[in-house]
Amino acid sequence: MCRYWKLLGLTTVIVIAMASIVYAYWRINAPSSPTLYVTATYPPLELRMELEKTEFQQGEKVAILLFLKNIGNEPVEIGFPKWSAWRGDTQRHVLNFIVKAENDTTVYIHFRTFYLSVYGFTLESGEQRIETLEWAQTYNQDPYSGQPFKLGEYKIIGQTMTYGILGKDLPKGHRLETPPITITIT
Repeated sequence: MCRYWKLLGLTTVIVIAMASIVYAYWRINAPSSPTLYVTATYPPLELRMELEKTEFQQGEKVAILLFLKNIGNEPVEIGFPKWSAWRGDTQRHVLNFIVKAENDTTVYIHFRTFYLSVYGFTLESGEQRIETLEWAQTYNQDPYSGQPFKLGEYKIIGQTMTYGILGKDLPKGHRLETPPITITIT
């Protein structure tokens, strides 16, 4: 009987040691999720902006992932002005971002638009619309239009285009805007 308890004790020690080694190996080598995000909420909508990192080489494209989600319990019918970009594009983007310099001056606006008509869609409860936008680190606001960005820190802010919700009275020009994520260009 004594031999049985010794064998059981030794087996338990080995199992615990192996589990500890596996756990330590997993913790050291597990992929970390570098995604950074911020959200803005105006019920029943939530806007989420994600970046994979905050440090970029000069000229490196920056991918901005934006999610517009219905966090309410009912379907929501949203109306956006259908727009045409200043370059003549006629895409139906409803999400946008801007970039501000350290002094809070807006130095890049993803879309410069004029409105043609109204574009709408319905988001069911829990449903979301996702857009991935890219920024090539060039200015599009005077006086540096078209030039590469200088090294330093910048703030990226996610936005919706101006919108309305059917059956809900919103202030004129209403839009959701996330808090900024600060990035560094090196």
